[in-house]
Amino acid sequence: MPTNHDPVLRLRQAFGQEASLVSSASGRLEILGNHTDYNEGFVLSCAVEQRCQVAFAIAPGDKCLVWSEDLDEAIAFRLDQAGDVEPRRWGGYVRCVVDQLLRRGIKLKPFAAAIRSSVPLSAGMSSSAALEVALITGLLKLSGAELSPGDIARVGQAAESAATGARTGLMDQLTSCLGRPDQLVLSEYRGLSVRHVAMPAGYAWVVVDSGEKHDLSQEYNQRRAACERAAAVLAKLEAGVSTLRDVSPATLERHAAAIGEDLPFARHVVEECDRVLRGEKLLLAGDTAAFGQLLFDSHLSSQNNFRNSCLGLDRLVGFARQDRRCLGARLSGGGFGGVSIHLVKASDAEAYAADIAKAFTRDGKEPWHTIARIGGGPSVNELRIKS
Repeated sequence: MPTNHDPVLRLRQAFGQEASLVSSASGRLEILGNHTDYNEGFVLSCAVEQRCQVAFAIAPGDKCLVWSEDLDEAIAFRLDQAGDVEPRRWGGYVRCVVDQLLRRGIKLKPFAAAIRSSVPLSAGMSSSAALEVALITGLLKLSGAELSPGDIARVGQAAESAATGARTGLMDQLTSCLGRPDQLVLSEYRGLSVRHVAMPAGYAWVVVDSGEKHDLSQEYNQRRAACERAAAVLAKLEAGVSTLRDVSPATLERHAAAIGEDLPFARHVVEECDRVLRGEKLLLAGDTAAFGQLLFDSHLSSQNNFRNSCLGLDRLVGFARQDRRCLGARLSGGGFGGVSIHLVKASDAEAYAADIAKAFTRDGKEPWHTIARIGGGPSVNELRIKS
């Protein structure tokens, strides 16, 4: 039976339309590899069980009608108006997805849709990528078209950049497209290759929100520009360098003076790429304790080098450093707010989550937190419409 939060029911209530299909896609956690994707580097991530669901029907008129259950709002637009967006509004993501599909020659018809998501908003778990991938996979099915997972991710990335003005990387959408239950996703962003690494048995991720929301557009673009400037300097000094992915920590330090004020940002990215590759080896060797230390190292670099942490995140990671149950913790995602992730034994997860939530309760309100379960990729469920 549908619940009050069922997007099929909401589609009927909002627009009087019976859904023909429901698509869904997951949010993600960035495990290691902070701001490395747009530097053609390496990322270790995972999809999560929190998902965005979208119910679809063909609309009777010439307008697309979209309802957001979470924000209790609706938008309406013609297909030829899809690219005319108001920046940083939820409807902009929808319209930009439609616009990007049309630009790629996908033949869309006006549609009605109802959206419901359990991925927390502006928390660093990429609710936007979950929305984008759910929309794309549903619209492709509705139109009888197909795209590869990599191309679906690229459409979502282009829509994200158009909707926010931030020159984002591809990790969020690619992880949502290629997540597997109980598997971490190791991705690289030059050849766009992916391999999966088993999540260590007997361990869990506790996710705790800092309570600080983030709008990454300005800071994101500033950090990306700094990385590109540093890579351009190094390309003149070292053969074979086109992005920071090509630079070793030793090479970077050898040219520190030439890089100048962009050095800390470049150092973060170069060392993060190295941490991802070392992290994979540690996971395969079963050395979870050493892998956890890489998480602490990553967060320290975010604090001191990339400067994309915040006081709330630093305090959460500080709690983790003082608690022996936690093997490692760091911010997850673009930074400047959002969630922290904490690697603990599965047997300790509930108690640890309760203790950290209690420690950071303010005015009787606990921070949002969960024990994250690793989810899978997108899905589409076609429905039988009653005649």
